[in-house]
Amino acid sequence: MAKIEFSQGFMSGLPARIVRTGSLGGTVATTQSQGLFGSGGASGTYSSGSFRIYKGTKPTISYIKNTTNALNAFNNDLLVTFEDENLDFVNTIILSNPIIIKSIYKSSIKSGTAAWFCMGRTRISYDKHTVYNHAIIGDVGTIGSGADLELPDLNIIEGSLYRIDNFKIHLPSSWEY
Repeated sequence: MAKIEFSQGFMSGLPARIVRTGSLGGTVATTQSQGLFGSGGASGTYSSGSFRIYKGTKPTISYIKNTTNALNAFNNDLLVTFEDENLDFVNTIILSNPIIIKSIYKSSIKSGTAAWFCMGRTRISYDKHTVYNHAIIGDVGTIGSGADLELPDLNIIEGSLYRIDNFKIHLPSSWEY
């Protein structure tokens, strides 16, 4: 069995490249338009990152990545949203592996049973339709269920406060094939 392994030097900078948050300064924002939580960038072609929790049926990643206005396709099912442009991820730890996503408290938009989440960024393509540039989607379940995101209670109540605390993204340093 063959193995691919990344160097420690490559892995040490990978979390920041994957999840870049906030402004890096300067007049050119090319580095800001990278990663799941990069800021919108100077050209305005990229939105800021978001972490959204939904009720209903989880779509496939190909649907999310290839559908124009996919960000808005599930607005009726949106329960809670965290947005980088609102500085909701100020406590995120991106200098380690795993990356640890943390947020401030946010009020839920409506009531419902949490079923899936989408973390990602959209961009404006040449025909002016919003499409996902980066996206991670997963199931939501109760603690111990083995779901990608485990919550103590799946019942989200409109107006209640919620936050992300210690959502971990582990970046493997090797693969076997």
